[in-house]
Amino acid sequence: MPYVLDMEIRMMHKALANISTEDLSDVQIRLGEHYCSVDFNEGSDEIKLANDARLLVNNIASLKDHLKVWCHDHGVSFGGDELIDNDFNVGLVHDLWNVQKHRKLNSAPRSGVVPEIRNYMTVLHFGRSKKEAFLHLDPATGQMDSQGGEIVLFAEIFDQDGKKVGLFHQICREAVQSWHQELKTAGVNVPTS
Repeated sequence: MPYVLDMEIRMMHKALANISTEDLSDVQIRLGEHYCSVDFNEGSDEIKLANDARLLVNNIASLKDHLKVWCHDHGVSFGGDELIDNDFNVGLVHDLWNVQKHRKLNSAPRSGVVPEIRNYMTVLHFGRSKKEAFLHLDPATGQMDSQGGEIVLFAEIFDQDGKKVGLFHQICREAVQSWHQELKTAGVNVPTS
């Protein structure tokens, strides 16, 4: 039944792609007589952002159960539980999933914290991996040109004590990378999109 696992991986990739875009064409630029301004969060719908975040968490965390079945069917050792217990980002996403499903955890959190997502918004993000990144605004025309930037669903993850644990999009991207490695280790042909 490789189709089911393949579909789950592709849905995870789609959910991850939905939290960012390099298309800045919908961004509204305000032109004044002597200025131009941009609010990258303008027009954001907090409920839609929360729903997009929830979908991504669900798609990442549910890989565990699908991979477990795949490993059983193929006679391969399953390492998903060790990954969740030993990779903070993977464990954190798994704990977010359980908190979303049950509102309270009925066992110790796998990441060591009881996570909560807060402060949903969209921001312009320039990744450090880009060699050349820029944003150019022409105050006369309101035209915007960007390279290396992306509009990202931005949210922060806090622990049970209110301490910030990390940024949602970064934690999810790292968790996806870790799951990719685990899938490859199990012998799964991992689709890239």
